[in-house]
Amino acid sequence: MESTDLAKIVMNPVRIRIAQYFLVHEQGTTAQIGEELSDVPKASLYRHMKIMEDAGLIRVVQENKKRGTVEKVYKLEQENPMGSREPGKEEVAQLIHSSLLGIMGEFQRYLKREDADPQKDMISLTSAVFLLTDEEFQEFFSKMGELYSSMINNQPDGKRRPRKLTLISSPVTEEKEKKKKEGSGREERTC
Repeated sequence: MESTDLAKIVMNPVRIRIAQYFLVHEQGTTAQIGEELSDVPKASLYRHMKIMEDAGLIRVVQENKKRGTVEKVYKLEQENPMGSREPGKEEVAQLIHSSLLGIMGEFQRYLKREDADPQKDMISLTSAVFLLTDEEFQEFFSKMGELYSSMINNQPDGKRRPRKLTLISSPVTEEKEKKKKEGSGREERTC
């Protein structure tokens, strides 16, 4: 499969959400995924799962016979379907675009709910510019990774609820970089 074809498969917002399900739950059936992605029609979900399986993005790890049918348990494929090749600029741009559209869609679905309360739900957006060496930036991500790892496998306890944190490292425009070098301080926006 061509890498551009694979990139198009991965860039679909529903498939990104399916992949996110596997990052949290490790494995699951189409029915279990459908419970979490309740806004996606059942037939559409099955179609997306089949596309991901055919592309080698997910694989069947177990088959259970259930009322005359076979229920498949899937897992995200750990091997890179693109091989050792790094994605090109166009593929990265498509991934970023698709991911941001997916996030926007999640916010739109959330804000349409009658019970949406951004303050109560601690919805926030923060942007900051840091002056860091490559080593310091790697250390920053390593510490973030440790924090993620310490909480990603928390089990439901009646008080916990799913919370999504999206971390994006974005480029700094020349103007912002110049202000930062001049010592204008950290730029931050929060809602």
